Amino acid sequence: MGPSRLSSSAALGALALTMGLTGLVPAGATSGAAATAEGSQRAAGSLRMAVDAVGGASALRGLKTFQYRAGAERSILDEGAVPGSGASPAATVEARVRYRLKGSRPPRVRIDNVRTSLGVDRPVREVLSGRRGYISGVDANFSQPATKAMTSDRWAAIHREQELLNPHVLLSRALDRPSLASNGGQRTIDGRRYRVLVLRDAVAPIELFVDVRKERIAMLRTTQHDYLRRDVPVEVTYRGWRREDDGVRFPRRVALTSDGFEMVRERRTEVDVNPRIKSRVFRFPSAVDPVYDADLADIGTRTSEWLLSFVALGFIKDGGQRAINPITITDGTTTAAGVKLLGGVANNSLVVQRPGGVVVFEGALHDHRAEAVIQYIEDSPDFTGPITHVVTTHHHADHASGMRPYVALGATAVVGEQAVPFFQQVFADRGSTVLPDRLDGTTVAANVQGVPAAGLSLPNGIQVFPLQTEHSVDMVVPYVADQGILFTSDTYSPPGLPSPSDANAQAIAAMVKARGLTPKWIAGGHGTFISYAAFKAALGIP
Repeated sequence: MGPSRLSSSAALGALALTMGLTGLVPAGATSGAAATAEGSQRAAGSLRMAVDAVGGASALRGLKTFQYRAGAERSILDEGAVPGSGASPAATVEARVRYRLKGSRPPRVRIDNVRTSLGVDRPVREVLSGRRGYISGVDANFSQPATKAMTSDRWAAIHREQELLNPHVLLSRALDRPSLASNGGQRTIDGRRYRVLVLRDAVAPIELFVDVRKERIAMLRTTQHDYLRRDVPVEVTYRGWRREDDGVRFPRRVALTSDGFEMVRERRTEVDVNPRIKSRVFRFPSAVDPVYDADLADIGTRTSEWLLSFVALGFIKDGGQRAINPITITDGTTTAAGVKLLGGVANNSLVVQRPGGVVVFEGALHDHRAEAVIQYIEDSPDFTGPITHVVTTHHHADHASGMRPYVALGATAVVGEQAVPFFQQVFADRGSTVLPDRLDGTTVAANVQGVPAAGLSLPNGIQVFPLQTEHSVDMVVPYVADQGILFTSDTYSPPGLPSPSDANAQAIAAMVKARGLTPKWIAGGHGTFISYAAFKAALGIP
């Protein structure tokens, strides 16, 4: 028997302690077994204190369903005008949450939302049952109401966030499996003393802090992944605990921060414990048949706040976003040579063959998308040589979070001058354990080249110019002169014709004129492409 194993009598003693029974470790137990039993006793004590804080073991074991209404403000990281400025508003949300905790694994969840983004209300329903889910309503900005299968990353992200916002879910699991719990000791923060319960988790340990004086759970801490900021601390605070029916306590005010920035602030009303929730509430439409993807679900759990912040914003990034749809830029007579616009997902990249290798415009979305683009380049007979540069139009998370894999391959990162310090920090972080990419654990030098006000000419015949917009202070526009291709992101998305009153489109045209450029096409980080003549004509420019 190894030293870490308990004797049968010591194991019974530890079990008794875990179950809250009195008893002593037998006198004949070894010192190692006694230490293990002592650890079990402390873990049981921490678990018991946390469970008591939400109403006690009996009340928690009797918690089968709950529901509440919540008004919330939601934010998103790195979508503001200034690189590194943190969080900006994504949406206000009015939600009705219904949760069946017992009787199904995983629990069943239904959330009826009205999300308001870009000044427009988007009613949308999300239903999770078993390992599947579906969405019905206006999920994305500018879309029509629709019912669709929920991808496994969205399914997992919602489950993870609900666990963090409602610690009852975590504690109920720990009551069923006490081995998940361990003692985190006592800590004093800002003069308050806390007893800490640590819950084992597949992503990162989850710590619950019980205020010793108030005997309430004050906060939760864990770690998640953000593709730009890498592994980030996540903290949830709980305020306004009230005893509801059947003795269960629920917080009325909950806030979640990521990397120190508030992402969710929720105010709850109409909390109802153990209501009768009929099965039809969670029933799927017959036309919807979601498929569970374990790998995608794992990513959703590890990046839930990143993913759900885009859901709130109304620009959906679910589903892995790895599909590659190569688009040839042509008017039917003339075709851009050595260039492919890679669509298939929410964010495009443009791949350009140069004499010295390949240049990628837009290190878009995340490292999964970047790896798909890299694989396409390696497999395509149209592209040869190393990836020498990755040019990203601006620092926003959906346009820049996939730059790191290119840097790991030795590519120079070309960014707006104002964003150089931000990206130097992004590339310097090599220690992700939650979701490592190919740059993690390496010593590859990160070469970051800023685009000054005068513009930048790369050695491969590509030019990059800054663009003055309110969208982002570091916005740049790359230009392939010999093929006449201008690449724009967010400021204008072809092929829709711009309005003459569109300030961003007019800024593009003014920049083209001031720089003496002669583009044939505009290709977009969103959308597809358009002839420059049609773009200019729509603006009323001769």
